[in-house]
Amino acid sequence: MLRFHIIATTMVTIAAAAVMPAVAAEFPHDHPGQQTEHWSGTYTGYSDGRRAKLTIEHNSTTEMIHDFNVTLEDLDRNQTFTGSGQTKFVNPHGVGHIMQVIPLKEVGGSGQKDVNRLLLHTWDTDIISGSSQWNDTDYGLSFSQER
Repeated sequence: MLRFHIIATTMVTIAAAAVMPAVAAEFPHDHPGQQTEHWSGTYTGYSDGRRAKLTIEHNSTTEMIHDFNVTLEDLDRNQTFTGSGQTKFVNPHGVGHIMQVIPLKEVGGSGQKDVNRLLLHTWDTDIISGSSQWNDTDYGLSFSQER
């Protein structure tokens, strides 16, 4: 009985490995000057369960930091928030895939959106997720890039 279990487990493990994608091969290891391309763009998705649009534009690059303009539109509430974010180079060949975002200010209003950070997924750089905070409670964000 034990022998059958080991063989069956090994066969399942081998079968699973055969269909798993090679994650490391898909990760974009570009020169630091090209890393902004992975962030810049327009994304659609959800902010706290509401339809939203996220636009990220490269602003400038200094020594080891990229600065971006960030716009978050709450499509269900017709509100727009703008601000900025930064990524840091992980190493000379690694993509800075975590963006620290300062609180986004509401355009034409007094509100703000406290986006803690945005995460560029390494297995698919068309996907960004993150979280925002309101009243000491975290809320999820998820977006996919428009093509």
